Amino acid sequence: MMKYALTLFLAFSLSACSQQEADTVADDQIAASVNAVIISHADVKNYKAAKKMPQATDAQVLEELIATELLRQAANDSNLLERDDIRYQLRLQESEFMARAFMRNKFSQMTFTEEQLREEYELGGQDKSKVEYKARHILVKTPDEARAIIDALRAGGDFVSLAKERSTGPSSVNGGDLGWFQAANMVPEFSSALQTMSAGDISVNPVQTQFGWHIIKLEEIREPAKPEFENVRSQIQQSLLSKAINEYMEGLRQNADIEIRK
Repeated sequence: MMKYALTLFLAFSLSACSQQEADTVADDQIAASVNAVIISHADVKNYKAAKKMPQATDAQVLEELIATELLRQAANDSNLLERDDIRYQLRLQESEFMARAFMRNKFSQMTFTEEQLREEYELGGQDKSKVEYKARHILVKTPDEARAIIDALRAGGDFVSLAKERSTGPSSVNGGDLGWFQAANMVPEFSSALQTMSAGDISVNPVQTQFGWHIIKLEEIREPAKPEFENVRSQIQQSLLSKAINEYMEGLRQNADIEIRK
């Protein structure tokens, strides 16, 4: 049984059916006629391709096209087209469709040479979000306690010993050792402070978070290994395509007479 809820939804998401006069389509190419509007076998084939529904039977597709055409005709007979919002939506859909079709036509077949791909690969920087840090910290309840510990460290105090003696955090038993982690795994204030430091640094000022006041010692930094070229070939192609599109759009803007009024 035809599921009209789906059909009704599709009817409003599709453009109108191809409107053809009966005398413009050979009789053996007519699949149906809806109040003298012809739906051809080519319409059925094109609909299946456009909607990517190869498993649907021609009969199912034809029923959807008939339902869509009936609703289109009903809409035309109503006063919908007199409404500003409906006219705007139609113009918007036409503009968006033409823009997408133009961009697909222009860029879908774009290819890049091996040299271009390799150059883009070499230019690609490391993913900073994957950088890992090895650090220790001492967590206390007040900024005064934290500053006193920083003074003790400057005077030659041992970070591990002070962490075991003074830190209130669970890592205190390990001398404040947090192991290896990515910045995103820590609360924002801790991460921000960490990313301004170099390996071997101890935070100059206490860092406040929701847990208290931290003194941080950054021991090591390691960056992720660069992926093999062949493993990221498709991403590199997409990156070059995005650059080409951005350059094209920038050229259109520069050559256009655009006036933005406030």
